[in-house]
Amino acid sequence: MPYRAVHAGAMTYLLLLLCHLLAAIAFIGTVLVEVLFLPGVRRRLPAASGRRLEAAFATQARAVMPWVLALLYLAGIGLAWHHRGALAQPLASTFGLLLSIKITLAASVFGHFLTAMYWQRHGRLDGRRSRRLHRSVLLHVLAIAMLAKAMFHL
Repeated sequence: MPYRAVHAGAMTYLLLLLCHLLAAIAFIGTVLVEVLFLPGVRRRLPAASGRRLEAAFATQARAVMPWVLALLYLAGIGLAWHHRGALAQPLASTFGLLLSIKITLAASVFGHFLTAMYWQRHGRLDGRRSRRLHRSVLLHVLAIAMLAKAMFHL
């Protein structure tokens, strides 16, 4: 197969896609650990150790997640710009419709993040609210991941 120069636009799209994918993996993985794994691990530890583990995980997540989310959303905006034609008429194609739903769910996740930050700053982010937010975010990101795959196959 002869060598072909790769178009700069294709390389930019690929870079955005890879950044978006890796950030999504990091974010979804963190949410999965928080919702599905930490509660079970915490129950198997002495109470003080479980609280320390959960607090350490939360501290690390608060340090890393803003950067992961920034990369995730900035790359997502770049990818959306690439597909702006489909987004201009979302009902004209299955791809445009699924992408629009995906973006709406992503905006909702961002809203969850802002709500959590607000509640935390005002001392209202208790364990119950945090668990409900995390479960909701998990359902959102799983739906987003399924839509991301479905967009290119339906």
